[in-house]
Amino acid sequence: MRRSLISNPNKSPLLQRLLRKAPAINKEMENRMKWTNVLYKAEGLRVKDDEDMLRSSLKEWGDQSENIVEKM
Repeated sequence: MRRSLISNPNKSPLLQRLLRKAPAINKEMENRMKWTNVLYKAEGLRVKDDEDMLRSSLKEWGDQSENIVEKM
C-alpha cells in the first residue's frame, strides 16, 4: 500500500503548515485518500501511487526537457 503523506520527508512547506494546524483533518484526509485508491483499484482503474516509479519517471521527464532546451 501507499506510503503515508505524513511520513514523506519531501513535503511542501504549504502542506507542512496545513498538517501542523489541523492534525484531525489530516487523518481524515489521509483515510479518505486510502479508501478512494482502494475503491478505484477494485473498479479496475489504474492508480499511480508507487512512489519509486513516480520519482523515476519524473527524473526521466526532467532529463528529456533539459535535452530539448540544450538543442534549442
